[in-house]
Amino acid sequence: MNVGSSIPASNVPWTASIGASGLINNPAETSQLVTLDAQASSTTAAISNIGNGLSLTSTAGGALGQISDALQQMRALTVQAGDGIYNAADLQDIQNQINGLGQTINQLAGGAQFNGQSLLTGNYSTSIQTGPDAGQSQTVSLGNATAGGLGVSNLNISGSGGQTAALNAIDQALSSVSSQQAQIGATQTALLATSADQSSNYAALAQSASQDMDGGFGTRMATMQHNALLQQIAIRMQNMYESNSSNVLGLLNGVSA
Repeated sequence: MNVGSSIPASNVPWTASIGASGLINNPAETSQLVTLDAQASSTTAAISNIGNGLSLTSTAGGALGQISDALQQMRALTVQAGDGIYNAADLQDIQNQINGLGQTINQLAGGAQFNGQSLLTGNYSTSIQTGPDAGQSQTVSLGNATAGGLGVSNLNISGSGGQTAALNAIDQALSSVSSQQAQIGATQTALLATSADQSSNYAALAQSASQDMDGGFGTRMATMQHNALLQQIAIRMQNMYESNSSNVLGLLNGVSA
């Protein structure tokens, strides 16, 4: 992913319009506009950071949904192996399918990357600056969702004892994945709420700037920049919605199969 491409195109300094607005001959108002410009630019950057955070968590959440699907298939196969009608060859076929699903889980966890960083192969943690001031940040923490990290590697479903142990391990893995999904959901909710707050802050800064600039010119420019930011947020939310919807459909298809 090219993180730079997600920065809103509206991030154009208001001070670039000082000459056109006639403030160049008013040092006091020019200084005020420069201060507002710095605050607005920082707020725009924070909103862009939040967008990247939403994309990151959406990537991790999508992979976790598919991992959960694979775990449920593993569980169904383990229960199936408990039917006494199967011979040794049949049980080996089931074991091979379970082993293959374990490899799929590793591939899904390893493929969950954002800007070149693996999200689900270890204890990933990062802090996202979500506001223009120090201390305004959101921590994103993700656990190890590989087969080994979830405790579902080297499962052996031969015999009732092996099947029971496998079911217990898979249930623990499903619980771990579910916990991570819930944490991601909470993080995304917090990021979206902060994004809305920062957008309102930007609107207030834009209003102040428009009052310092030449009448309608300042208002139009501030409104265009604010609308561009809102469009960026809407696009982020739509992409996240489509990603989550795709994961749900995939899970339902797996169950119905």
